[in-house]
Formats: sequence, C-alpha cells, structure tokens
Amino acid sequence: MMKTVTAWLLLGALVSSYVVPTSELWAGERCCARCGCRDQVSKVCRFVKEEKKVTVVCWGVLEEDFCLNGPSCPGCTHCEPACKKDLDDKLESKVSSQAKAFSWTEWIAKPHASLFTKKKLMKKTVTKTVPSFRWVVEDCCEQCKSK
Repeated sequence: MMKTVTAWLLLGALVSSYVVPTSELWAGERCCARCGCRDQVSKVCRFVKEEKKVTVVCWGVLEEDFCLNGPSCPGCTHCEPACKKDLDDKLESKVSSQAKAFSWTEWIAKPHASLFTKKKLMKKTVTKTVPSFRWVVEDCCEQCKSK
C-alpha cells in the first residue's frame, strides 16, 4: 500500500514538473505577460518581492495600587421590619405577605490602611510589515526574458 502511494506521488511530481517546449506550442495560444506579444512565448519563473503582514503577540504587566485596611470591629446592630403592608401603594396592597425582621451590623473600620500593588497580565497584539518574496510562473517572450 505504501509503495503504491509513493509511486503515485512521484508520478504526480513528474507530470507537474514537465514543461512543454516552445516548439510544441500552438501559435496564438499564449501571450507575453510583460509586452503582450505572441512570438516564442514560454513559461519562466520570476522572483517577486512583496510585503507581508505578521501579527506579534506581546505580553506585559499592568500594576494597579489598592488600599486594604486592617481588621474592623462590629458596632451597633440595627433591626427594621421589612415586607410590611403599605396602604399608600395600590399594587403592594394586593400582595399578601407577612412582616419580616431585617437586621444588619454596622462595622467600624480602623483609620489606618496599607498600600498594596496587584499585577494584571495584559495582552497586546502588534502587526508588523516585513519584506518577503515568492516565485511566480508567467509567460514571457524571448525579448522580455533577456531583460
């Protein structure tokens, strides 16, 4: 199986690399890519310089300062009724619910805080233009080929 695949690949490479000689071309089949004439046109490889855009990913760190105070102490505890019926509100009067006690504790913070710095990982994408080249196949006459 492997020998058959290799044979087909070699045969394909030979067929694709076969160049038709100039004498076998029919008159008027192809014209020169540079001047447009149809005399003795053959395929040639031409070196083309281009510019290519390449994306580069850069990673960096953004530092951000923040304050963190010391331990706080519990202060007063507050308690209020919640979910009680309000006679002024027409919509709330249609909804029946029981009163519930809502409580929270007031915390007293220390007046001193410490400064800390956190680092955030940041991604930056930069596009650079670099010179590149490639080979192209084009039809050329003998006069343009010599230039």
